[in-house]
Amino acid sequence: MSDGHALKQEPPALTITQVAARTGLSADTLRYYERAGLIERVARTPHGHRSYAASDLGWLEFLIRLRETGMSISRMQQYARLRSSDASATCCGEAPRRAATSLSVRSGVKPPSGKNAA
Repeated sequence: MSDGHALKQEPPALTITQVAARTGLSADTLRYYERAGLIERVARTPHGHRSYAASDLGWLEFLIRLRETGMSISRMQQYARLRSSDASATCCGEAPRRAATSLSVRSGVKPPSGKNAA
């Protein structure tokens, strides 16, 4: 009894191996980032394996960019807290832009602008 409308399906969950391959981070680093509070607690399968949402990749890419600037883990944790404290922010939405703006204010570097910014 289909009414001709396709049901919107969520993207499949990603394993830690898939996320490591896509981001270039090791599985150990991904586990550390979770323990350190840089990423929110990752969902688990019934067998206890990590199950990443596709949306987690954007935040991980943002963290990678912060590390590439030489930013310390403790400073990155401040950005993670900023992200998690803003209930209206979505992953890879407003929080990374605000974090980039905050970073630019402190460093004197203008944040990127436009559709593909942060």
